[in-house]
Amino acid sequence: IESRLKGYNGCDPLKRFKVIAFKAVQDRRKAERILLDNTKTKAELQTGEWFRISKDEVLSIFNSI
Repeated sequence: IESRLKGYNGCDPLKRFKVIAFKAVQDRRKAERILLDNTKTKAELQTGEWFRISKDEVLSIFNSI
């Protein structure tokens, strides 16, 4: 997590990327697919795997996995 966060923030001079939640899962790929699919339906805007969505909304989706 720390390495990936450092990579994202290396491209953002304001260092706006933060980890707000994490959990261990049995199947990372399946959990990521569910998270992305559910986020697509709730996001205001999507560009690739980047979404404009409220923190509360995405945490609700994340906690449902």
